[in-house]
Amino acid sequence: MIELLLQPVITAIFITLFVLLAAFAVYNIVKSKGKKSGVSLKKAEKLLFKIEKLAEDEYIEPFGGKDSLFDIIDGLKRLADYENIKEIILDIDHINLSQAHYEELKPLFRELAKTKKISAIATEYNKIGYLTALLADHIYLFRSKSCMMFLGGYSYRTPYLKRVLAKFGLQAEVLHIGTHKSTGEELVLEEMSQEKRESQGRVLEKAFAYFAEEIQRKRNIDIKTALLKGDLIFATAEEAMKYQMIDGMVTLDELGVDLDKNTISWANYLEQYKEKKIKTKDEIAILSLEGEIKEKKKGRKGISYKSVLKKLDLIKEDENVKGLVLRINSPGGSALESEKIYQKLKGLNIPIYVSMGSLCASGGYYIASAGRKLFASPITITGSIGVVLMQPRIHEAMEKMEIKLERIENGAVQDAFDITRPLSEASRQKLIQSMKMVYQEFKDHVLEARNMDDDTLEPLAGGRIWLGLEAKENGLVDEIGGVEDCIASLARELNLDKYKVSVLQEKKSVKDTIKEVMPEFLSLAQQAALEFMIDQHTQILCLEEFDME
Repeated sequence: MIELLLQPVITAIFITLFVLLAAFAVYNIVKSKGKKSGVSLKKAEKLLFKIEKLAEDEYIEPFGGKDSLFDIIDGLKRLADYENIKEIILDIDHINLSQAHYEELKPLFRELAKTKKISAIATEYNKIGYLTALLADHIYLFRSKSCMMFLGGYSYRTPYLKRVLAKFGLQAEVLHIGTHKSTGEELVLEEMSQEKRESQGRVLEKAFAYFAEEIQRKRNIDIKTALLKGDLIFATAEEAMKYQMIDGMVTLDELGVDLDKNTISWANYLEQYKEKKIKTKDEIAILSLEGEIKEKKKGRKGISYKSVLKKLDLIKEDENVKGLVLRINSPGGSALESEKIYQKLKGLNIPIYVSMGSLCASGGYYIASAGRKLFASPITITGSIGVVLMQPRIHEAMEKMEIKLERIENGAVQDAFDITRPLSEASRQKLIQSMKMVYQEFKDHVLEARNMDDDTLEPLAGGRIWLGLEAKENGLVDEIGGVEDCIASLARELNLDKYKVSVLQEKKSVKDTIKEVMPEFLSLAQQAALEFMIDQHTQILCLEEFDME
């Protein structure tokens, strides 16, 4: 009885302490953000380029932090204005870029190389790290015998689980519309299908060729044979220099990096550089869609109709927005959510262009078909026009455990979504019929957008995946280029000489920040009470503007 009486008191004390600690932590964050340390931008001679995480559709932290793709692009473009910065050093160990990001930044670094020395250093090089290093004119390994290169041919591995699931009495129902729609086949097959092997192998082969060609373009060496022979796996600095893959071994000190005297960090640079201001009301809005498409997104990444709706309504209400660029990086997901987003986009009275990231496939391409013009990087994975449905089935596991499930029901086709019994043939046909309708709706949007007939589209659809270069050749995209190319092309259509680029992002509230560190052992009632006490902020939308001309 005493414990029951004390429990609310203990809970209240704990919540009060937690809020005080959270408030103290927030205060320290704000305080630390306000402190300027290191070299000032005007006095810096070198810049140390480090990006731990490059975000596209992320929340803006409530206390600053510029880590979006568009912050990076704008910062690099403005860097040319600072003549006092003579050298850029890429700290590859602390740069996390995708191949699509590399393509986005390549022309910017090419322009910077006209007036600044650009070097790259790493303790080890894998494929994406070395690709990033190709942004530089001078590539180094850190001076240590333990530093090596790990570059070779491609390798793709995935487990097939049908037999192991059967040991536990578990099965999966995976229905496909599209001969090459291979999602989920690992659950129902004992080995890779020929269609997936052909499709995946083709993409991997072309991606490998792209990597080798980029090295040849920048380093003027044919490295393909050495890569395939494994000569650059566990390659020492001496071996790497023999193949002309690096220019030597150095330390940051030997490169003259001193964050207290002559070198500014990338984070400090973004805080200090001046954004270019142009007097104009005309805007091109950018909406980034990143992650899986589903009705309810969890965490920061993910695409849902509800989250997109708020942003599109904001765009629709702004009469200064003359056009929209969709930046899509998504493997797909819910067909219904994709259709709802598609319809909302088609309802806008402004032209829509699409810039594809590393991945714009299935539902991602579904949404992209609302665009008037589609841009992809050479190695974007796109297409996958098809439909898949996956369900677990546990009836055999229940039998093994001697669980008897009693039912009271009437009517046929009750087993379609009942995982406790086998899928009947009648239900299977009903599901396939429904999926075929979704597939046709998907194709109808693509047929309209790409101005094709079905005889032309079907060999490109059926779940097949394509790299950006292939998609340009077969007509699934219009141009090879990055988001900057996409924006510039849209501006030309709109006859805009000067315009602002407004990047629509969500701003994370203090409440969201505190909730991320909320202890999991709190009861639901305690969590609700704590949320009530800190619910002084709400998640808002904001437009981060960059001026263009």
